[in-house]
Amino acid sequence: MASAEDIQAAGDSANTLQVYTITNSVTIDGTYNAHYCVGIQKYAGRSMWVRTLPAGGAATENGQILFALNAGPCDPNALGD
Repeated sequence: MASAEDIQAAGDSANTLQVYTITNSVTIDGTYNAHYCVGIQKYAGRSMWVRTLPAGGAATENGQILFALNAGPCDPNALGD
């Protein structure tokens, strides 16, 4: 599992902290990761658990998180609280 810092850096290489913040991460059954993401600016108000597949590293997990934040709670990878 890529660290939260590595995932955030993949989506915000300038380190502006204006995309999203991961406040908690867990591995579920060794199959996938779940990250609680708090959206900022474009994603404001979209805070949710997002399921990601760890294969592919930080860049892949960042892409999955951005996809879920764009789709909102209707995305199948957005896990209910």
